[in-house]
Amino acid sequence: MRRAFLPIFCAMSAACGDDSSPSTTDTTDTSTSGDVTTDTTPDTTPADTTPADTTPDTAPADTTPDTTPADTSAPDVQPEPGGGICTGVFACASTCTTEQCVAICLAAADNEAEATLYTAYDTCLDTNNCLPTSPLPTPEESKASLECERTNCLAAKVDCVTGKIAGTATCAVTSQCLRGCLEEDLLCQRTCLSAAKAQAANAFFDFTLCVERECLGNVNFLTCSQQATSSIGPCSTVFNACFGDAGAAPGAAGGGGLPSAGSER
Repeated sequence: MRRAFLPIFCAMSAACGDDSSPSTTDTTDTSTSGDVTTDTTPDTTPADTTPADTTPDTAPADTTPDTTPADTSAPDVQPEPGGGICTGVFACASTCTTEQCVAICLAAADNEAEATLYTAYDTCLDTNNCLPTSPLPTPEESKASLECERTNCLAAKVDCVTGKIAGTATCAVTSQCLRGCLEEDLLCQRTCLSAAKAQAANAFFDFTLCVERECLGNVNFLTCSQQATSSIGPCSTVFNACFGDAGAAPGAAGGGGLPSAGSER
């Protein structure tokens, strides 16, 4: 700020220097230089004694219930191709938590025959209490569900996955055919399974469900399945029945299934 005012100060000094009259007045500055008086006046401003606002917030909490209706639409998870066949309807319904959702999945069936196959399969599982009752079943509950399906609902399951169509292929040939299908390609799976003999289809699902039950949750499924189907394994008989093409194992009343056509929902 001092530099900014300098030109104005110089201009005023030059104007005063134009006075040619000699000055006879003693202009000696007798004022005390640097006389600074200390302000000793005490600060009598009263302290701010206003109390802090401690009034509690008594506004009531918002207890209005959420009346937004639940989303009962069918999930957009129907695999393609084959989303409208029995196994596709089952895959859709397996993700539902309401009957309305299941109804929408069922309405998406390709035709009445596929809807009927799904209903028969689902009814069999319900009637025999083969579906876990908890939303997050324990491994033991899931294994019991698989064994229940194997024991009670073989025919309904085979009808669902084959479309109630039988061919001439053996169980071993059917298994090889299925290896060429993607897990989500239910139409490819239907083509393989509907080409199998009825006895071969029964043997295949008896074998696969046994292995699923034994190895459920195992981090090394391949090793577990090899042990389960070994000569002393719990699934050796049904394994030999399938790959020996002798039909279902004696006394076995149910069948297994592909993971995509599983029983849990």
